[in-house]
Amino acid sequence: MTTALDIIKRAMRQLGVLPEGETPSAQQSADGLSVLNQLMASLGNASQMIYAQSLDQIPLVTNQAAYTIGPTGSFVTQRPVKILASSFLTYQGVSYPLVAWNLSDYNQITVKTIGGIPTGFWALMDFPDITVTFWPLPSQSPMVFNMWSLKQITEFTSLTQQLDMPPGYDRALSLLLGIDLAPEFLVEPTPTLLRNASQARKLLKRTNAQIPRLVMPYGIPDNSTYLDWRSL
Repeated sequence: MTTALDIIKRAMRQLGVLPEGETPSAQQSADGLSVLNQLMASLGNASQMIYAQSLDQIPLVTNQAAYTIGPTGSFVTQRPVKILASSFLTYQGVSYPLVAWNLSDYNQITVKTIGGIPTGFWALMDFPDITVTFWPLPSQSPMVFNMWSLKQITEFTSLTQQLDMPPGYDRALSLLLGIDLAPEFLVEPTPTLLRNASQARKLLKRTNAQIPRLVMPYGIPDNSTYLDWRSL
């Protein structure tokens, strides 16, 4: 398996600042690890670079609308980058779909204290915890919010930590890291490095991409529907 130091060394060699067979200095390694983790955090904001969706099952409290979710929240987990539309509610063995609202949608609800089975939620993407608010208020228990989300790619804690990711990520990280390290060494990335990094990123995005299923709006006739234009 590949370690963080292996990625840093490969990135520096591709950038042309580390001869073959040599090892970066302690300061260069520390700087490389810092830039590598910044790169990992940045990639976590691109949904197509995140290779797995996460599921958290969050119990809801009767008559409580808002819940903080994150490393210091009322429900402790890694902070979600994005809550997916596939999230749903379960109650007494039945699954209920949920609509993801924005703040404008939620503010259009005139009476926010109505109880029942939630039909939607609004997420305040704060930091370090997000706040998810449901409507109507959960009036029964136990209700569970099954939150499917995208989460930040795990960063490296040390130079010797091994990479545990799907195939292709170690190559992409070393190429992209080489570009990010270029200003540190006052050099320009070569056209080959830029081209290979772009290709590696595209390959991962293509693998992780999920094409949504096309659904026709309600009321539009399908191919099996006979329509007499003379009656219009």
